[in-house]
Order: sequence, then structure tokens, then C-alpha cells
Amino acid sequence: MLMLTMSIVSFYAFSQGDLISSRIKAGGEYINMGVYGAPVFYDFDKDGIKDLIIGEFKGKIRFYKNVGSKEIPQFNEFSYLKAEGEDIVVPNY
Repeated sequence: MLMLTMSIVSFYAFSQGDLISSRIKAGGEYINMGVYGAPVFYDFDKDGIKDLIIGEFKGKIRFYKNVGSKEIPQFNEFSYLKAEGEDIVVPNY
């Protein structure tokens, strides 16, 4: 069983005033968070650099690995978080 513990926030800066504005790029394109996007910056893969995780309205969770640094974050295309080989889906009602 995969257990995630994180608080949902709108946007906040990486910890020391590093990050950016509400317009974040991944793979050279602006990320469409949708109306109900729930972005969180969290060191999901425990490499010391905060990644970007966004919940979608239909319950899937997008993971954008930070391939940059703490000071200059850079995100590539997302992958959906999985558990036991299946996309994690969190019901929204």
C-alpha cells in the first residue's frame, strides 16, 4: 500500500524564496493546472530537491520530477503516480 502525506496548498515558493510565479513550465511548455489543480512542492523521491505534484479533478496525480536544482528548478513532462502498476486515483467525492 502506498501512503502519501502532504498538505495541499495553492502556490508557495520553494523554501528560501527560490521559486517562481504561478506560471511554471515543464518540457518547455506552461503547465495547465486546470481549474481544480492542487499543486504541491514536495521532495517525493528523497533526492533533496523539491518536485512538483499536481492533483487532477478526476483524481489522478501528476508527478513532475525536478531535474534542475533547489535554486533553479526545472521540470520535464509528467508521469502519473502509480501503486502496484496502476495509476493512483483519489475520488473527489
